[in-house]
Amino acid sequence: MRKALLILAALALAASSAWAGDGRRMLGPAEAAAWAGVGRLNMAGTRYCTGTLISDRLVLTAAHCLYNPRTGARVSLSEIRFVAGLRLGDYAGVRGVTAAATAPGYRYDAAATTARIARDVALLALDAPMGTAAFPVAALRADDTTMTVVSYARDRAHAPSIQQGCAVTQRIGAVSALACDVTFGVSGAPVFSMAGGAPHVVALVSAMGRADGRKVALTVDVAQDVPALRAQLAKAGAAARNH
Repeated sequence: MRKALLILAALALAASSAWAGDGRRMLGPAEAAAWAGVGRLNMAGTRYCTGTLISDRLVLTAAHCLYNPRTGARVSLSEIRFVAGLRLGDYAGVRGVTAAATAPGYRYDAAATTARIARDVALLALDAPMGTAAFPVAALRADDTTMTVVSYARDRAHAPSIQQGCAVTQRIGAVSALACDVTFGVSGAPVFSMAGGAPHVVALVSAMGRADGRKVALTVDVAQDVPALRAQLAKAGAAARNH
């Protein structure tokens, strides 16, 4: 089982074509308001990922989104913008980024394995509070067997898509494979548990791939990393204020 998912991870990070699927649908204008804490993270004006507000100034996303895929260099913070609730020209707000923290041990140039995916978590500090409601972070529970993913994708770049009922098909440590339709741009998208009837962020999408001929999203749990990432950002903020 471990070998199968390691091979899958390698294929996922090297994927070069988008997937077609019928699982995702665009959020309507009324329901989109409830998910406005999910936004598009624009990187240097040339590409984007998906990010999620977990407080009024903190955005959760995938660590690999912070790197230029052609050069391997870290993107300048001044070139990153978070557009909350973007939908067909409307949005809840736009903010710049003042600091970023990645999970300890994350290496952008590391081999494509489950170990790398398990570290693919980043937290960004915004330059001003966002009034949009944020989503709480929670640990994945044993009875969380189906998930909801909200994302911006290459085939729907200007409006959020939602897919519900994504089954957890495989799991190794902090990494899960979900039977969910993903494509480019979905990196960093939040994976929600709806336990108790309210959405909680339990993971984020790191990569895409196939397993046994089925489309899957490779995700990483986030609850174990968020406290350390918050501490990194707080330390960076304190250092900046003292200079």
